Amino acid sequence: MTWEAKKMTDTYPFPAKGGIEPKLSELLDDPVLQTLLDYDGLSVDDLRACVADWRNRRLHADGRFPYAA
Repeated sequence: MTWEAKKMTDTYPFPAKGGIEPKLSELLDDPVLQTLLDYDGLSVDDLRACVADWRNRRLHADGRFPYAA
């Protein structure tokens, strides 16, 4: 297989198998993420509140997702 053909079938950075994503707690403990949040004037607590708000909205939603524009 040529390099070009392999590149077309490569799934990096999106693996073909699901379920191997890191846990949210691992992402929130990442110092690079914390640095980026600091740069944007945010904190890990801000991000946790955003995730909690999204989860709460999804629990009370009618189950339909709007189409992307």
